Amino acid sequence: MGLVAALLLVRAADEFASFLPTGAFASLQADLGIEYRDAGLIFAAMAVGSLLGSPLAVLVDHRSRCVLASLGAFGYAASLALFAMAPSLAVLLGAAMLLGAASDLLVGACEVALADLAGEDLERELSRSNLLASLGDLAGPALFVAVGAAGWSWRVALTAGALAMALYGAWLATLPFPPPHRGAGPEAEGAGAKRAGRADSDATAGSAWRGALGLLRDPGVWWLALVSALFSQLDEAYFGFLVAFLTGARQLAPPVATAVAAGTVVGSLVGFAVLVRRPPGGGALLRAALAMAVSGAVVAVVPGVAVAAVAAVAFGAGVAVFWVSLQAQVLRHREDRAGSVSTVVGILEQPGVLLPVAIGALADGFGLQSAMVAYAGVPAVLALLVGARARRAPRGTDRPGARPQPR
Repeated sequence: MGLVAALLLVRAADEFASFLPTGAFASLQADLGIEYRDAGLIFAAMAVGSLLGSPLAVLVDHRSRCVLASLGAFGYAASLALFAMAPSLAVLLGAAMLLGAASDLLVGACEVALADLAGEDLERELSRSNLLASLGDLAGPALFVAVGAAGWSWRVALTAGALAMALYGAWLATLPFPPPHRGAGPEAEGAGAKRAGRADSDATAGSAWRGALGLLRDPGVWWLALVSALFSQLDEAYFGFLVAFLTGARQLAPPVATAVAAGTVVGSLVGFAVLVRRPPGGGALLRAALAMAVSGAVVAVVPGVAVAAVAAVAFGAGVAVFWVSLQAQVLRHREDRAGSVSTVVGILEQPGVLLPVAIGALADGFGLQSAMVAYAGVPAVLALLVGARARRAPRGTDRPGARPQPR
């Protein structure tokens, strides 16, 4: 029970800790006198750290998940402590890179372990994890509000975050994580690093990385990466364009536009809550993509605040269902290499960040309504991709619980 609780909290911890440097940005800028360009470098360093940490994330298929998850949490703690000291821009860049690497290692190790423990209930457990992540989203801002109300420095908030992540890492280190699939016996790993050497001791780091590179020959991995690249831009980026559209094209006051756009967040929360009680069945990806496409189109072409608010909620619910179903497919694609698949998909999906740039250029040239129509077209393309794959897949493999055999 303690292990499952710790694993379910990983997304909440990740959201909480990753927000803290962002929340402290204004104070960092004032204290160090850094420019906006430097801030951009710090955020870019997080992405670089994530890429550089990918080789470590692959090891969750071959080495102790307990040790790797704990290292990820302790890495987070060290990064936040460096941000709290903030002696120079160079240290901040190093802290940002460490944060990016630690995030992937922590989340990867915990979610692969959760997939092993959850079995057929993976979608339900992922829904719980994502629902708890919403609390992490709120915990970061709440910490800054509390620290500010007490009259303390922003450095106190980052130090408290570092302590919290260190305690989380210490908790993870005491738990009996399931061992990797390859070369592992039926028993779980011992607490902490006690039996870390048991986990696939014959596998070298080199063989782990060669196995991850071998996934590039798997068409299914490329399909998952393409879908992930498109879907990943239907969250924060879509929210930003939606607010701009409602204020610019629909002439709503900014607070009203933000409240309407927040319907996507409400819809996601409701979606996750419903999925905890009723996990998605077969065809969930297609239904969710169609729901997002229809609701996105309604927002783009049908006037009216109430219509936009309802459509935003529907869009958010579709996002929740699609995300949980996609997460489960990634983790189940190759059960013996779930960590490697997640890592490779995460790297291959990176070009998706260019989509908002293209849609922004479309808005500059043809107006915000054209941009929102284009955004509605993204889930429509997802529906086509999902439908095409379902027609080619063997009968029954589109079920959430289906497990393709290793190729």
